[in-house]
Amino acid sequence: MAVLRRQLAELAREVDVGDPVAVRQARTRFIRAVLLWEFGPELREHPEWRPLMEGVEEALAARGENGDTEFVALLVSLQ
Repeated sequence: MAVLRRQLAELAREVDVGDPVAVRQARTRFIRAVLLWEFGPELREHPEWRPLMEGVEEALAARGENGDTEFVALLVSLQ
């Protein structure tokens, strides 16, 4: 878990939390990092990799402004 936290902290360090596009791109990178950490890099070879990523992104986006606020708070805490 410490490895994942370090990886996410590195990703967060580069994000301008005041830029909605940068935050959205960071969310995609976070999702990718967590999925690969949990299931291994071979997951990228699975035919459902892209739909899985898109499904998680859509679910998080559906949370709306509240979800964005929580994700920005996560980014700030990791910075």
